Amino acid sequence: MIRPIFNLLILLVFLFGSAQLAATPLASDHFLYPRDKEVTWMTGIETGLSFSGNKRLYKSCLSGSSFNNGTYKEFVCELYKSSKIVETSLADALKEFDSMQVVMVGERHTFHKNQFELAKAIEATSSFDVLALEMFNYQSQSAVNDYLNEIIDLNELKVVLAGEWKYQLDGYLELIKAAKESGLKILALDDRQRFIRANFSDGLIFRDQVMADILSEHLVDHPHERILVYSGKLHAFKDLGEGIASIAEIIKQGNLTLEVGHIQLFDKNRKNLYFPLLSALPLTLSKEATFSLKSSVLNNYTDMILFH
Repeated sequence: MIRPIFNLLILLVFLFGSAQLAATPLASDHFLYPRDKEVTWMTGIETGLSFSGNKRLYKSCLSGSSFNNGTYKEFVCELYKSSKIVETSLADALKEFDSMQVVMVGERHTFHKNQFELAKAIEATSSFDVLALEMFNYQSQSAVNDYLNEIIDLNELKVVLAGEWKYQLDGYLELIKAAKESGLKILALDDRQRFIRANFSDGLIFRDQVMADILSEHLVDHPHERILVYSGKLHAFKDLGEGIASIAEIIKQGNLTLEVGHIQLFDKNRKNLYFPLLSALPLTLSKEATFSLKSSVLNNYTDMILFH
């Protein structure tokens, strides 16, 4: 009797273990430790192969090749085989999360089209009550409120933002303007200056805790409001790895029924690990189109990747 049960357990491990790849921890001396390697692979912080290498890997995967567990090639190959890509818009993508109270959208700060597209998406949907921004330190909430209450104008708020945010501001200002005109509150989230002496990984961890605390407090005070959180990609993951809590995990600790959606934004022309998938799309599709990608391989980390 024992042997059949053992065999059944082995079969179950094989069936269910293969549905989701095991996470691969970063080395302890990595600047993003203790996050998973998959986080760095997904964002392009680390590239396991060159562009041409990913193209060759794509062809190998489609021909049935397999690779060692826990490697970049295994992760990407399973992504290539399981991905579903459809043409969409950011506004339509956000509508897929209408049942969720919090939606986190992660960007690459130097790809400015993301900010303008999110501004258009906010104008096209009225389902959110709050836009929460990493770009402002929480100490500037009074200035943000002054702008919303028309005590100061956008140019005056720009001075505040310029003192806190080192990236090009035009897209963020368009986003702020769209939020105000759409009747959204704006919530300042970060506290970058306090942790400036921490190493990069610890600084991110400390800042995520601050942002999560601010979001949690707002949800307690306004339990029926829906929040759109806009931040860098590393702040917008569902899960980051064992031993480190994401913003989403922290805010759900105090609200076990809270549902959080996750979208990561990418440049579709950037030659990263996703490019072979996008290159394989029909030539009849518009070059200006936006595409969403979903994959079971990514489910532990995000719900959707969107390419502009």
